[in-house]
Order: sequence, then C-alpha cells, then structure tokens
Amino acid sequence: MLADFTASILLHFGLRDRARRLAHHDDETFDTLAELSALMDSGDARRAFLARQHLGHRALWLSGLFPDGEDFDAGWKFARQLGVPIIDEHYYKPPQWFLDHTTRYDTYDRTRGHVYAGEYAAHDDHRRNTLRSALAEAAFMTGLERNGDVVRLASYAPLLAKIGRTQWNPDLIYFTNTAIFPTINYHVQRLFSLHSGDTFLPTETAGDTTGLFFSTVRDSRTGDVILKIVNPTAAARTVRLNLASRSPLPPHATLTLLAGDPLAVNDRDHPASVLPTESRIPLSPSFAQPLPPHSFAVIRLTPRG
Repeated sequence: MLADFTASILLHFGLRDRARRLAHHDDETFDTLAELSALMDSGDARRAFLARQHLGHRALWLSGLFPDGEDFDAGWKFARQLGVPIIDEHYYKPPQWFLDHTTRYDTYDRTRGHVYAGEYAAHDDHRRNTLRSALAEAAFMTGLERNGDVVRLASYAPLLAKIGRTQWNPDLIYFTNTAIFPTINYHVQRLFSLHSGDTFLPTETAGDTTGLFFSTVRDSRTGDVILKIVNPTAAARTVRLNLASRSPLPPHATLTLLAGDPLAVNDRDHPASVLPTESRIPLSPSFAQPLPPHSFAVIRLTPRG
C-alpha cells in the first residue's frame, strides 16, 4: 500500500503542473511554498486542509526526484515540519556514485522521518545491466541493511521490461512472449532477499579492507548469521574473518558467489554470462576467505546449540 501511495504521488505530480495545484482540476496555481504555507492559515478550512495535505505530498515528491540539491533539502525540511512519517528518495546514478555513498544513511537523524528508497539503479555505460553496476548496487545495499532503522523499504526500479517495447533502461528483468531474462542486478536483489535478516550485527574490520563493503545480519527465525562482502575492485583479495559466537560454530558454512567480467551482462543473447554459484566452505573461529575480483560473496552459517 505504501509503495502504491508513493507511486501515485510521483505519477500525478508530473501531470498538468499538479505540483503547483491543490487538486488536479483546481485552476489556481502556487508558484512558491510561501504561498501554500500562507493558505494553511486562511479562513477557508477546506482549502487550508488541502494546502496541508498538498505540502506533505509535495515534500515527498520533491525529495524523491533527486538524491541531493535544493529541492531535496526543501522537501526534507517541509516533511519534518509537517511530521511526514516516511520520505521517498531516488537515485539513478553511475556505479561510482553508489560506491561513494554507501555511508549515506549512517548520519541520518534517527528521530525524524524514515526513508523509502523507492527507485534506484546504477546507470553504467550505455545503460547496460553490467556486473559492475550490480556490484555497485550490492555495495550500496550493505549500507541500507546497516541502516535498516532509517531505511524501512527499498526497491530497484524499473522492474519489468518487454524486449522491443522498452521506454527505459536499465530494468531488472527483461522478457518476451515466451522467455524471461533476469539480469545480473536481479541476482543481487534475489541474494539480498533470500539472505536478509532482522538484526544487524556490528562488523569490525582490520588491515587493508579499502574498497570492500561488508554487512552482517542475523535471521532470528532460523538463528542463521549471514555475512555479505562486496569486492568491486579489479584485485583478488583475502580477508580474515574472526567469528565471535556464544554458540558452537558448525563445521561448514554456505558460500554463494557472484563474480566475473565487470562488463558482462545477462541478456537475450547471453542469458547466463554471470550466475551465482553455491559451495560449502570449512568454518572455524578465525579463517581466511579469498574474494575474487569483481565479486559479491554471501556466507551463511547456522550456529549449533
């Protein structure tokens, strides 16, 4: 319901100067936020109510269009003044932007409104769904997991596109009348979905972890601990993992790995260029884990006892 509500605002505010009108068929326009604010104190109770409602919707719309800038700041300011509970934010940026903004929400005010990352996608060369773009999104999503108390919802966009009838690229899943072609970005989204948790566990790093991105969560339903590591760099890396657990560790963990050529794409002609692989790895309280270049690793373990 929340996603539908947000989507309807973004749609309607893009029609007939809707952002400057209290209602779709209202001919009066407001060029400044000050005019709208003044209307809230007018003697017309109905128009004052519509002005308050419109300002809340406008705050959601403004902040959602851009990840920063004057309109974004203005949207958040009005949202806070009006007590809007959740703000929609969008990011359509190059892969490097996502890598540079993994800490975006670390310093967000925990006492104010929450965030719905309603639309995001890394736009790589020629808007292709490359492994490089998927890894940048994975790195960014480790920051979303770390800040789940602020970012309550997140959704890649757009989701579906019929080949030969697309109006926008990239999309998450392409299809024809007879076949479906999930992108590498889809596999990142799927892995985060399958290996989500409800408790974030602090992850301490030591040594040279520059360019690597981590997230550790626990699934309270199963007791599983899930570690995600993104290595978007061109160098193979090895990290030493020290596991602090009150329960005995199992002898093995499951490793799911997504790795390959950073410019590879899964498309109609090459639907399986890069796919996740799954294996079992030996486990101990401290062990070295190799990370291939341009890779996303998910390590899942179930403590015993």
